[in-house]
Amino acid sequence: QTCALPISVDPDDAELILVAGYMYLEMGDYPAAIERFERVLALPRPPVSLDGAILPYHKVQAAAKQIDAALFQWQQAKDEAARAAAMADAKRYRERLADIIDVGTRPELMIRDARIALSEDRNNVAVALLSELQGMGRGDDSQVILMLADALEKQNALGEARKQYQR
Repeated sequence: QTCALPISVDPDDAELILVAGYMYLEMGDYPAAIERFERVLALPRPPVSLDGAILPYHKVQAAAKQIDAALFQWQQAKDEAARAAAMADAKRYRERLADIIDVGTRPELMIRDARIALSEDRNNVAVALLSELQGMGRGDDSQVILMLADALEKQNALGEARKQYQR
């Protein structure tokens, strides 16, 4: 209800819808979060305006967060069928993100690719992606550091993992 109130004032405000999606994500209501992110992705681009200029960024964030929500559902799934469905959703959302990404937002796709790889125990792929991100100037990004340390730990590269944790 709290999430719906500001949106009722302006149902096409991408930023408000995105914030509502973030709130649902934080509350663990992943289907509601995914639905809000879907609403952002479905918004038409308005005529020349500030809202129109930032809408593509909001759409990238919405698509990225759909992947995150699907991976949270995957982690919490009780059976293999539910896990498989959640991973299929994450990969489908990943394809949508890939379709709308540009050079400036490519790191968002790489982070999600690394998360999917980690979830599937493809740690070498995750390490390669996260190392590339660090080389692209994301070396101080705590999200990248922690994911890289986790992937290195899973590869039993404990010394390298420790270096990441100590950053």
